[in-house]
Amino acid sequence: KIKKEIEFFKSIPNYLFYSEPTINLDQLNSLIYKAKLIFKEKGVLKEGENYIVVVIDLLDMIEEFSNSENSYQIKKGINLIHKIFKEHKSHGILLLQANENKLRGGKIFKKPEELDYYKVGLEDIEGSAAISQRCRVVISLTRPVQMKKRFFPEQNERWDLETDIINTNILKQNDGPEGMCKFILTNTFRVYPFIENVENEE
Repeated sequence: KIKKEIEFFKSIPNYLFYSEPTINLDQLNSLIYKAKLIFKEKGVLKEGENYIVVVIDLLDMIEEFSNSENSYQIKKGINLIHKIFKEHKSHGILLLQANENKLRGGKIFKKPEELDYYKVGLEDIEGSAAISQRCRVVISLTRPVQMKKRFFPEQNERWDLETDIINTNILKQNDGPEGMCKFILTNTFRVYPFIENVENEE
C-alpha cells in the first residue's frame, strides 16, 4: 500500500518530495531553484512564472533550527528563510511541534470535555516571537479525541466511537481575523469540513 501511494505521488506533475532527513538553508535555496526548473520542463510553470509553495515538515529538519541554542539563533534562521521565500516570490508552510512542557509539567485536565476546547497558543511554540513576527499566518492544530485517549485511557472504548475532529485555531493572521474552525480526519488521512448537526425546524 505504501509503495502504491509513493508511485501515486510521483505521478503528480506539480509535486516533488525531498526524502533526506536533514537539510540546511543553502541547500533549501538550491532545491527550490531545481524544483522550478523541473516544473518548467513538465509544463507546470509557464514562461515568466515562478510561484510555488514549499512545505517544510518539520522545521527542525533544517540544520539552522535543529542546532539552534537560543532565541537569537532561531530569529536569525527565520529571517534567512523569510529572505529565501521572498526572493523566490513563493510561499512556505512551516510545520512545527508544540512544546509539551506545559502538559508534562503538571497541566492536568479534570474532565475529558475540557480537551474539546484546549488549544496550543503562540507561547507553546519554541521561538514563537521570531516565528510569529515573520509568518503572515500562524495556525495551531489539536485533536481532542487523541488527547482524550492520552489523558483518559480508561475510557478508550468511548473515545473510539467519537469523531476524530481537528480543531484549527488561527492564532495570527495579518489580513484577517483570528478564529477557529473544525475538520474531520478520516482513516484515509483526508480532511473534510466539520458541520454541526442541526435539526430541521418544522
